[in-house]
Amino acid sequence: MDGSTKRTVIKIILITLVIWGILSITAFSPKTEIPTIPAERVDVLQASYQSYPNMVTVYGKVKALGPRRIDTEIASSIVSRPIQNGSVVEQHQLLALLDTTDLKIKQVSLEQDIEKFQHQIQRLNSEIEHLDVVIEHDQELLKTAEDDLERYQNIDQKFRSKTGLNQRTDTVNQRSKALQNSKKQRQTLVHQVDQAKSDLVQKNMAYLDNNIDISKAEIRSPMDGVISDLDKQVGDFLPKGSSLCAIIDPKNTYIEAYIPTIYYGQLNDQVTAKIQNEQHSSLQLVHVDPQVDEGQAHLNTQFHYEGEPVLYPIGQVVSIGLEFQLESPSIALPESAIYEEAFDYVYLVIDGALQKVNIQILGRLYQHHMTEYLVTSPEIKEGDLVVTSRLPRPKTGLKVSYE
Repeated sequence: MDGSTKRTVIKIILITLVIWGILSITAFSPKTEIPTIPAERVDVLQASYQSYPNMVTVYGKVKALGPRRIDTEIASSIVSRPIQNGSVVEQHQLLALLDTTDLKIKQVSLEQDIEKFQHQIQRLNSEIEHLDVVIEHDQELLKTAEDDLERYQNIDQKFRSKTGLNQRTDTVNQRSKALQNSKKQRQTLVHQVDQAKSDLVQKNMAYLDNNIDISKAEIRSPMDGVISDLDKQVGDFLPKGSSLCAIIDPKNTYIEAYIPTIYYGQLNDQVTAKIQNEQHSSLQLVHVDPQVDEGQAHLNTQFHYEGEPVLYPIGQVVSIGLEFQLESPSIALPESAIYEEAFDYVYLVIDGALQKVNIQILGRLYQHHMTEYLVTSPEIKEGDLVVTSRLPRPKTGLKVSYE
């Protein structure tokens, strides 16, 4: 082996040893560990189904509380008027008394008519009872005549005569006609009873209406206030619907609000209403449009203050929160718990991971100085943990932890 070949072999051996050394070092180096991602910290709320009211926000305008007109509901003359312009009156206080002479005369006439129809019905029923006895007797006579005819027809022909047969046949026909006549008389009496009962109902209704009119002769104040625009004197005749006077409410302002017609059936004096200000001033519903026209979008309503009125400028628009009781129990959740796509949804925490659940929003509720949403879902059970944190990139299966 010459020197050149020897050097080449040595180089190969050295390179081989270096490669084996590198491989040995690499083979025994420690494995690199993949760092674990810590679970996302979230706030949760335990689902609790309750019967919450739904809060609806509407807008109203502050208006001056003008005079309330007091109109008559019957046509009559004034016989007493214990008030003057400027008189301070209380709710239900007598304002005027109207003459009821004609109404009381009509009442007596109606009482007589009612008594007459009652006696007529009683008499007709007695005649029907008597006819029932006659009909029963006619039926017995007819049965006896038919039996007699049948026996006569069954005896030997040599003992029968044409005269005897004709006599018995005529008797059956007479008894049958008598029975039919009695039944027709009964039907006529029953019809007369029905007509008399119908007339009696009408007279009773007229009697009740007349009594209501008599009660309307006492005109009483519907509210506390001060009398104004009173120009009618004792003896003046007032047509039905004419104005007696006006009452000024001592509370100077009220709220006129327009409420969607879908809430018409739920509007009553039990509805909770508050102005959405720092004091949450309570309001009382005092008037709703009595008629809802087809296609009408909103109802004209009036709210009065339950306590001292807030001194808003006339014409200022205020936000009003109304509370209507929901038919179904719901869960109250903050806005941070609710996400939106094609459907509204929330996340539950199940075994330390998120699970997306579709929900239905039934309404809103203002409590704890914040607006909460009232939701329900067949997938959310009582006691489930609902995530209330606003997560930037939530997804089903994301590991989370909570207190």
